[in-house]
Amino acid sequence: MGYIGTTNGGSTWNGYMTVITDSFNEKALLTTVVVNLPDDPLENAKEDCGYDRCGGFGDFIDIVVAADGRPWFGLAHNPAGEIGIFGTFAEGPSLRGDTVSALPPLPLGGPATL
Repeated sequence: MGYIGTTNGGSTWNGYMTVITDSFNEKALLTTVVVNLPDDPLENAKEDCGYDRCGGFGDFIDIVVAADGRPWFGLAHNPAGEIGIFGTFAEGPSLRGDTVSALPPLPLGGPATL
């Protein structure tokens, strides 16, 4: 799952990914990670956006699992000039086939990789 959420009442928005690697277990394990650094939120509005998401993210959210099993979370930040933002796990299990197999690690991203 890929989604946007806030932890401080509506002005600072982050991207989140959650995966379930044992969905057939009676007590499935859900692992959630934030796809952006704490000092680099997806949106940091000066005022509360209320019920609506800040930044014009709207319906431009999608998640796919690549052939190697790596999940990719994509979204668009409209007010920033149609900038595409992508997030994935730097390390973790493949979500295709045997979930015990580890994906090759990726270098951490951030503003320097844009």
